[in-house]
Amino acid sequence: MSGFKNIQLLRREVGAEVEFITIMLCDSLDAVREFAGEDYQVVVVPEKARKVLSRIDERSQHYEVRAEETGK
Repeated sequence: MSGFKNIQLLRREVGAEVEFITIMLCDSLDAVREFAGEDYQVVVVPEKARKVLSRIDERSQHYEVRAEETGK
């Protein structure tokens, strides 16, 4: 996918459940549309993952990166 920068999968235990959050960085909303389609707020979750998850947020949130710092 052009415009893709990186992806992170975050995990935390919440009581008896485990919560996951995916953070995907792209150069632009056009890159997101290329990946997710014109209605880019509809989440993209592979069928294999859907089978093991008890709940999924069906709409994604999009943010503009305003600052970024690395430990390098």
